[in-house]
Amino acid sequence: MTRLVSALSLLLAALLLYWLDANAIVVGRLAIPARALLSASVAILGLIGVRPWLSPFLRSPVVFTGFFCHPAAFLCRALLFSLAPSTRGGGGSR
Repeated sequence: MTRLVSALSLLLAALLLYWLDANAIVVGRLAIPARALLSASVAILGLIGVRPWLSPFLRSPVVFTGFFCHPAAFLCRALLFSLAPSTRGGGGSR
């Protein structure tokens, strides 16, 4: 059952990533928090899908969270907070 859920999660992550790539103009018109949510969804679905095939050490909740979940969440937040100020009109890198 766990392998079926992970396979479906990987399939859904791949389909969502393909949809994001195929509809880049539509996604580009979305608000930045919505884009960050879509990106985070792909990352989380990918992490859920990969976990059963990792070694037992990497599957433990503490190690998995520390090695995979926290860096993914950090990158999504960094993307959100680096792009959001540039669209407000004051600040940012533009």
